[in-house]
Amino acid sequence: MTIADAVLLDFENAEVRTSDFESLKPEGWLTGEIINFYWTYLERREFHSSPSVLFLGTYTAYRISNAESSSVTDSISLQLEGDLAGDTRHLILIPLNHRSHWSLLVYCRLTRTFYHYDSITRHNRAFAERAAGRFLRVLEEKKKVAGVRDGGGFYFKSVPTPQQNNDFDCGVYVLAIAEELARRYVNHLKTSRRAEKTGGHRKTGHHRSDMSDHLKTSHHRGDISDHNLKT
Repeated sequence: MTIADAVLLDFENAEVRTSDFESLKPEGWLTGEIINFYWTYLERREFHSSPSVLFLGTYTAYRISNAESSSVTDSISLQLEGDLAGDTRHLILIPLNHRSHWSLLVYCRLTRTFYHYDSITRHNRAFAERAAGRFLRVLEEKKKVAGVRDGGGFYFKSVPTPQQNNDFDCGVYVLAIAEELARRYVNHLKTSRRAEKTGGHRKTGHHRSDMSDHLKTSHHRGDISDHNLKT
């Protein structure tokens, strides 16, 4: 490390260096450290009271998506054991990087479905679908995925996504879409709990269906445009 690339910020162990800060300038390509910083901010500040949402770090996501053996995914699974304990983590947000392009992979544990959001249509689709099987081995108990090979044992859906019109805004899209999805899901949970308290109890199957609908139709609503995604 040089003085020129010193640590400018250490937020909950998420370090931002000078070079990372530079990536925030116009036409800058967001670094993994910037995404990790914002991921940490969202999880520890914005959604700290919502343990149902997990923001998976870029380094961990990279290791899993590029794992060449089950020993790698098994090792990471042990490291994440505490974060994934029980059935509280329903929604897992995963930043994917392939050939210098960021896209967002979202895993819904209730429906065993991966949703892929890509601001350059289909750029990362094949990579994301291939990686999904590896993520499944880490995010679910082994007994649930016994005998499952990459590409099987789960649903994978590409979701129509707002499109960037340049070569550098992919990271911004990932952050904005992830935050919007997490917020909608948390609001949905709050609404469901209020309904249950007032006697409007619903079956688990309905909650699964609602969650799936929220993820699949997110692009139809205008809220995401509030993040100035269209540049």
